[in-house]
Amino acid sequence: MKKLICLFLCMGLSLTASNVLGQDSLFSPPVNYGTGRGPYSVCSADFDGDSDNDLAVINTGDSGSDSTVSILLNNGDGTFIPAVNYDVGAVPVSVYSADLDGDSDIDLVTANVHSDNVSMLFNNGDGTFSSAIHYGIDDNPMSVFAIDLDGDGDNDLAVANTSDDVSILLNNDDGTFASAVNYEAGNGPYSIYSADLDGDSDNDLAVANRYSDDISILLNNGDGSFQSPVHYGAGNHPSSIYSADLDGDSDNDLAVTNRYSWNVYILFNNGDGTFGPVRIYRVGNYPRSVFSVDLDNDYDNDLAVVNYAAGNISILLNNGDGSFQEPVNFEAGNHPISVYCTDIDGDSDNDLAVANYWGHNVSILLNNTVQTSVDPEIYIPCKIEILQNYPNPFNATTTISFDLMQKGSTELSVYNLAGQKVETLVDEKMEAGQHNITWDASTYSSGVYFYKLTANNKTQTKRMTLMK
Repeated sequence: MKKLICLFLCMGLSLTASNVLGQDSLFSPPVNYGTGRGPYSVCSADFDGDSDNDLAVINTGDSGSDSTVSILLNNGDGTFIPAVNYDVGAVPVSVYSADLDGDSDIDLVTANVHSDNVSMLFNNGDGTFSSAIHYGIDDNPMSVFAIDLDGDGDNDLAVANTSDDVSILLNNDDGTFASAVNYEAGNGPYSIYSADLDGDSDNDLAVANRYSDDISILLNNGDGSFQSPVHYGAGNHPSSIYSADLDGDSDNDLAVTNRYSWNVYILFNNGDGTFGPVRIYRVGNYPRSVFSVDLDNDYDNDLAVVNYAAGNISILLNNGDGSFQEPVNFEAGNHPISVYCTDIDGDSDNDLAVANYWGHNVSILLNNTVQTSVDPEIYIPCKIEILQNYPNPFNATTTISFDLMQKGSTELSVYNLAGQKVETLVDEKMEAGQHNITWDASTYSSGVYFYKLTANNKTQTKRMTLMK
């Protein structure tokens, strides 16, 4: 029987699958929670240290007044307590969560378009936050991203400004920041994302420019300084950009929403930070935000796109090669403008949090994917294989699965971008079969990591992204 199971799997027929009740039932109807007025951006992380993911939503307020960030703490089951609001700069339009001061809890940074600054809110360790500290940058900041840019292990800031440049603020290792250094981008930078695009183990920049209808790629010199931008056409008024491995070749591709042409552009990485073939997928009316993560538990990255004028979310499931199925739309709130995907209810699949601008609330859509698995007593793989971690990107914890065809010494280790081993997860003899190992990365900085499996004189490596 075991040999039959092995043969069945070698023929490409999987006995471990994600059972979905039809694509149109992938997510439950939205449940709404009140925020401040004019919510514009949402992110999620464990703010109060209880191992579930909470929400941070920035609110533009009325004509520059009542500009706040709403914190909604999770009850542990995907429901939330009423929002607590904190003041930030004038008209915040982007929020990002990361450990900024090195104390292992998750802080917040917002980009404030009317006050031309970013606001830092430091976590007290329990999901409450100190008063905002502001850093001035260039005109009209629209998007902020926190990640290690200079390779020193702390999270720096990259800010897209509609004044045609990008501001870089390097962390002094204590949550204070050096003065901004500006780099040219395209016309009207509107959204920014940072990831290793050219495979040299540092984090580069991808910027969506809404007025020049293109994206700018700024490659990192390794020290947090950047080369001159290279531009690629990206549709009509690109409004949001996200980077993930979409075609399964272990480099980071790009997904860009175009709000006036109602589509999403996919730009595939050539492996060296240049981008070649483009695929275009029609979505809903006025797409404003895109997020890429595995939504159907098949170990590839799918797309979630919010459509501002249509009032819904388009889900595009990946075929595994970077091509996508036709979008399936799910109702959201009143003029959805931002989406974040993470496990909200603790069942190990990725749910959706959507900020609704005119609804003055955030919608939670829980994922209905059901994971089934093969009885380990009969599942004997016919090869050694390490699978993509799930979820990916992840916040704090992720699961790494791998197959062993025979008993033997096994090592599973995690490395940072510099090639340094940061943690050994497994170092022992293991039985044949499928194994699932959880990595708790709560004490590590956001960024790209590699996990390497060594077993039976064979080695396999994959990349994962920690986003706090």
